[in-house]
Formats: sequence, structure tokens, C-alpha cells
Amino acid sequence: MAFHTFNLIAHSLDAIDQITDNTSNSFKVMVVLGAEEDKDLLDGLLKKILSAIKIDMSNDVCLVKKTESPTRLNILSAIKDLEIKKVLCFGLQPLDLTLNISASFYKPLQVGAHTFLFADSLSILDTDPARKKALWNNLQQIFLTT
Repeated sequence: MAFHTFNLIAHSLDAIDQITDNTSNSFKVMVVLGAEEDKDLLDGLLKKILSAIKIDMSNDVCLVKKTESPTRLNILSAIKDLEIKKVLCFGLQPLDLTLNISASFYKPLQVGAHTFLFADSLSILDTDPARKKALWNNLQQIFLTT
């Protein structure tokens, strides 16, 4: 009987445009955004989404924004170093983060001790109530249930 193994994480050069710094390193969640995300949506929609799940954007969130370069973003070392267990990704696919996993939008994915949730970009969410509802239902499952 043959067993096949593969790397869950493919390593590549980081392409991080912005990581917010929290001197206490007590982040509850990492939010990863595509390069095209609008600052107004970050200050408005994203803040509302996070406050609805009792997450303070200025204290509890490690915000990562991908650069516009075609390089994939490797967030695994940041997740490990900051001991983050929950990762929300807007407008990105797992391969954009060098994750060799298959994930559907709006479906929480448990990988070891980490929970990932992939969703459409904030600009798409802002105009689509059905997608907002799908996001909200899954955020409740991840953050508000015990």
C-alpha cells in the first residue's frame, strides 16, 4: 500500500504591503486583503463586520494587505509568530497565500489549529446582501458560538 504526502504550505517570497503592528502581539484574528481593496471600505465595512463579531480592528486584528505584484503571499510565518488561530481572507484564494488547500468562499476551513474563512472582496460584499448574509452566518459560527 502506497502513501502519498504533500506539503500543505508552499513556500515563496513574501509580498506583504502592510501589516499593522500591535506591540502586545495579542491579535485575535488576521485579516488578509487583496491589493485592490479601497481604504474607505476598510474604515467602513470591514470595521462594521469585525465589530459585529466583537473584534476591535485597532487592537485585535493583524491586517495584511497583499501588494499588486504577481508574487504570492506567504502568511504562515506571521500566523505562527503571532500565534493567530483565525484568518479571514477577502478577495483572495488559498493559492494567493501559498496554501495548498481547497477552500470555498463562505465556508470555514479548519487546518490543524487554524480556522480560515475565504470571502469575496469588500467591494463585492458591499453591494451584495446575499453574500453579506453568507459571510455573517459563517462569522457567527467561527466567533460567536462556544
